[in-house]
Amino acid sequence: TCTSGPIVRLSLPKERIFVASYEFAKELFDETRFVKAVTGPLAQVRELAGDGLFTALPEEHNWELAHRLLMPAFGPLPIKDVFPAIYQMLSIATLRDSNTHEYRDVGLSYKCCAMGTRFNSFYHEEQHDLVNGMVGILAECFTRSRRPPLPLALFWQQDRAFRDEIDKLVSVAEQLLTTRRKNPVPEKDLLNAMIDNKDPKTGEKLDDQTIIRNMITFLIAGHETTSGLLSFLFYELLANPEALAAAQEKVDAVIGTGIITVDHMGKLPCIEGYLRETLHLHPTAPAFSVRAKGDQVLAGRCKLQDGQVATVFLAGLHRDKAVYGADGDAFKPERIVGEKFSALLAPGSNGVRACIGRPFAWQEAILTVATLLQNFNFKKANPSYQLEIKTTLTIKPHDFYVKVRLRNESFLDHAGALATVPVSTSKDKASRALAATSLIDVLELCPSTPFSFGAFLASLPAMRVRQYSISSSPLANSTACSMTYSIIDAPPKSGRQGDNFHGVCSTYLERLSVGDTIQIGLRPSRAGFNLPADDTRPIIMSCAGTGLAPFHAFIQERAVKQEAGREIGPALLFYGLNSPDEDDMYREQFDEWEHRGVVSVRRAFTHAKDQSEGCIYVQDRIWHDRKQVVELFRCDAALYFCGAGIVGAVVDKVMIQIRMEQVKCSEEEAKEWVSEQKGQRFWADTFA
Repeated sequence: TCTSGPIVRLSLPKERIFVASYEFAKELFDETRFVKAVTGPLAQVRELAGDGLFTALPEEHNWELAHRLLMPAFGPLPIKDVFPAIYQMLSIATLRDSNTHEYRDVGLSYKCCAMGTRFNSFYHEEQHDLVNGMVGILAECFTRSRRPPLPLALFWQQDRAFRDEIDKLVSVAEQLLTTRRKNPVPEKDLLNAMIDNKDPKTGEKLDDQTIIRNMITFLIAGHETTSGLLSFLFYELLANPEALAAAQEKVDAVIGTGIITVDHMGKLPCIEGYLRETLHLHPTAPAFSVRAKGDQVLAGRCKLQDGQVATVFLAGLHRDKAVYGADGDAFKPERIVGEKFSALLAPGSNGVRACIGRPFAWQEAILTVATLLQNFNFKKANPSYQLEIKTTLTIKPHDFYVKVRLRNESFLDHAGALATVPVSTSKDKASRALAATSLIDVLELCPSTPFSFGAFLASLPAMRVRQYSISSSPLANSTACSMTYSIIDAPPKSGRQGDNFHGVCSTYLERLSVGDTIQIGLRPSRAGFNLPADDTRPIIMSCAGTGLAPFHAFIQERAVKQEAGREIGPALLFYGLNSPDEDDMYREQFDEWEHRGVVSVRRAFTHAKDQSEGCIYVQDRIWHDRKQVVELFRCDAALYFCGAGIVGAVVDKVMIQIRMEQVKCSEEEAKEWVSEQKGQRFWADTFA
C-alpha cells in the first residue's frame, strides 16, 4: 500500500488512488500523461447526458465536435450579448424578494438559463417540476454509484422513477429544440450556436441527438454548481460580518443604486476574490478523476499502471497547508484576489476537459452577488445554523436559509407621500395623465432619451402569473379542457392618443395557432369552490363577464350526469354582461341546458336592460329574483360567486339586503351573517 503524505490507495473493489495535495495533483494535471476518467456518479449521468461535453469519453468524436463548435459561444463578446437577459431575470428575482419591509426567508439558488427559455423559478415559491426532477436524477446517480454490485431488478422502483424523470427531461429538451427550429430567433444564445454553428475543423454540424444531450448537460452543470457556490458564499459572508460589510461598501462605491451594466463587471475584484475564496474552501464539484496514459510514477515514488484511475480530492487540495499555510481553512478573500493561487483552483475539472461554461458562470455569479448585495441586507434564518454539507454529484449547504430585507426603501416613502396628495389638485391631474403610462410610452414620447435596450429590459417589473378557471368538465372530455378569457384591446387609460392598450396574456392567447405549445401549471381551485358531493343539492351561482368560466364547467358536468341518468338538483345562474349581441357567451349551450332543466339562467344586460327585466347589473337581477334565491337557500343551496372583486362586493351587499328583508334584522347583523356563510355555504373566487 502506498500512503505517501495525503495520497491513499484503496480497493473499492477496483483499486483507486485519491490525491489531496498539490505535490501529487500537479502531475495529474499533466494532460500528456493523464486523461479524464468518466467513473462513479459521472458514469451514471451518461444514462442521461450520453456523450455530452460533461460525460463524454475521451475517445468519443461528438465531444471534440461540440467543444470546438461551442467554444466561441462562451467568449467575452457572447457573454456581453446575453448580459441584459441575465440581468433581467435577476431583477425579477430581486422584485420578488423585495415585496416586504421585513426580513424574508429565501433559499439561495438563483439560476439562469442561456438557451432562450426559463422555468419561471422567480414567479413561484416552488421550483419548476423539471428542476426538481433533475435534482432527483442527480441524487439517484450518486446513490447508484455507491451501491454494491447487485442486480438492478432489486431496485426496480427506483429505476422506474429514474427512467421516468430522464424521459421527462429529454422530452422538454426535444420540445425546446423543435420549437426553436420552427420559430427561429436572432439571439446569439447557446441553442442557436448548437443549431447553426459548424465545426471550424471538419465543417460538421451537431445532430439533434447531440444537441439534446448537450442541452441537458448545460441544465445539469449550470444549475447545481453555481447555486451551490452562491449558497456557500453567503454562508461565509454571514459567518464573517466584516467581509459582508466590505463587499456591500465596494458595490455601493462602484454601482450605487443604479442599474448594473457590463462595464461594472471588471470593477468588482473584491467580489471575484470572495467567489474564489469560496471555491477554495468549498469546491462545489468536489472531485474529478483521471486515467493514466501508460505506466506513471507520481512525485517519483507512487506508481500507477496504464489505465489506472486517480481522483483529485479538491477539498483537500484547496486546503493544502504546504501551499496556503496554517490558516488555509479560514475565509480570507484577500489572499486569493487576482491571479495568485489561480493555478491551484480547479473547480470543474482541468485542462481541455475543464468546464467550458466556467467563464459564463463566473460572470453570472459576479452579477448575481452584486445584484443581491446592492439591494438586500442579509441574516441567517436560523442564527445558530452550523454548516452541514449535502452531497450528490455536487456539494452544497444543507437546509441553509437566509432572511433578506430591502436596503433602500426611499421609493416606498415616495409612494406613501403620493398617497396623501389631495384630490382635484394639479398633482392629482398629473397622476391621472400618468395612469397606465408605461416606460415604453415615455420613451416613445421622448425618443431622444438615452436609454439602452439592456437598461429597458432591466427596468421591466416581474410578470404576474395569470390564473384562469377551466371552463369545461373532465366528464365531457377527459383529454382536453377549455379556457374562457376576455381580450383587452382598448384605448389607454391615460387618454394618450395612439395605439390601443393590449393585454399581455390575453393578446398572447388570442394569437396562438392550432398546434402551438404553451406552458401551463394546473392548480386546484380555492377550497370549497367546487360542486357539492351530493348531485341533488341546489346551487346558486353569480358572475359577471368571464367569471362565467367555472360555472360553465359546473353546469356541463351536471348535464353529463343528467344524461347518464343521474338525478341532479336545481341550479340558478345569475350572469351580468353587456348585451345579447356582444358577450353572451355559450348562449346556445346554456339554452339547451335550460331546456333540459339543468339550469335556470337569469341575465342582466348593462346595455339592453329591456331584455333583462329592467336589470342592468348582476346584483340588480339577484334582487329582482330574490324570491327564488330564498327558496333555494332554504333547501340547503350552495352559493358561489366568480368575478372581479368590485362585483363581489356588491353581490355581498345585495345578500345583506335580502337578509335584512327576510329576518328584519339590522345591517350589522346581516353583515355578520353573510360573513359567517363564507366558507360554509358561500364560496367566492375573485380576481382583479
